[in-house]
Amino acid sequence: MPRVLLPLIMLLLTAPAESAEYIRVDLREKRISADVDGWDLKQTLTHIVTLTGWEVFIEPESGLSRPASEKFKNVPIGRALSRLLPGINFSFVSSDAGVTRLLLFTSNAGKATQAMNLKTSRLKKQLVVQLKPGSQRSIEEIARDLGAKVVGNIKDLNAYRLEFPYDNAALLGRDALLRDDDVLGVDFNYTIEGPRGSASIDQDTGAIKIKPGSGPAKDRTIVALIDTPVQANVANSGFLLNPISVTGQPPPVGNVPTHGTSMFQTLLRGLDAGTGSATEANVRVLPIDIYGAAGETSTFNVAQGIATAVENGAAVVNLSLGSDTDSPLLRSMIEQASNLGVTIIASAGNEPITDNVYPAAYPDVVAVTAGTRNGNIANYANRGDFVDVVGPGTSVVAHGDGNYIITGTSPASAFVAGVATGLAHTTGADPAAIQAGLKLEFGPTQSGR
Repeated sequence: MPRVLLPLIMLLLTAPAESAEYIRVDLREKRISADVDGWDLKQTLTHIVTLTGWEVFIEPESGLSRPASEKFKNVPIGRALSRLLPGINFSFVSSDAGVTRLLLFTSNAGKATQAMNLKTSRLKKQLVVQLKPGSQRSIEEIARDLGAKVVGNIKDLNAYRLEFPYDNAALLGRDALLRDDDVLGVDFNYTIEGPRGSASIDQDTGAIKIKPGSGPAKDRTIVALIDTPVQANVANSGFLLNPISVTGQPPPVGNVPTHGTSMFQTLLRGLDAGTGSATEANVRVLPIDIYGAAGETSTFNVAQGIATAVENGAAVVNLSLGSDTDSPLLRSMIEQASNLGVTIIASAGNEPITDNVYPAAYPDVVAVTAGTRNGNIANYANRGDFVDVVGPGTSVVAHGDGNYIITGTSPASAFVAGVATGLAHTTGADPAAIQAGLKLEFGPTQSGR
């Protein structure tokens, strides 16, 4: 039965909390506010570029790398940059395309010829806006006034995705929205890279024993697979509910399994393990496509996928995806789902680092990294303190006339989500008990850390 989502109780990113370090740029007033402690040049510039869309060029081998520790509010841009970039000369020019370039140099601006590759996952020309309950104007009116169009919404959350004709319009629009009395919050939309593919392998997969039960629909346990599309010709398709796409694009065809198809088969192996000796289970998998034909997705699409899963009665959600960007919208959506009793599983990332990867690092998510046969964390996998459990990092799946192998924290997450679904179905345990059981069974060993 569809669930009614609670109103969002957490603001989208209007401004970071005063206790947190931040940089804020007001392009309309040409002022900057900041609270930073020991930020290096790259960290400082990455934040500025995200908020302004500037391109940065630096004098090669100039040694411009002094850290900044500053706290100020509403300082004119020139003076603010002098404080945030200590000991560095700078100037502004416009490119042929009309983009503002920030030049950093020691003595001569003409020497600032090396473009800095500053990684920002902000999707250009897009904003995510949440309106206050009972707002006086519709989102269509607000978008029209800003010269934008509404290209997406999350039902029941009063959250919308706006697209502007060019990036600077979006950045200026953000300033206007932050001052709008009808707007509860505004944030950027962030990209999430596409998943790893699979490779053909000459190895038997082993049969999936569990079969889909035929009990009443009201007694089903539903697990949502938020991923790339699951192909129509996938094996064990009796477990599948009708797919839903938040992109509106047709699913792919072909003999090579999509990431979603591989995760579906891997999830069923986890379901096999989670249901013990049972031969069938009244479980269904709801495939929710958030990629379509694109090579990447966005935090808005992920949040929309979770909302769709909750509305369709999912007890468990698998997110075999992640990025290094903390999205307030996605964080709030996950809080909402967790408060409604949904168990959310997510992959921790395929880099041997300890940095947070989202959404796995959110407190309401079971973060899954990939392990070896002996239970240790795989040498390619994230091992941060946010990691809760270690799942099998390799999965062999059957599709079409061949077998395929896929590795990483994605199959690890899908397997654990299958186990969680099996536990929910066979024991009726609540999410807290399921999460405790997963951590007891799959918790990382000390040697694995």
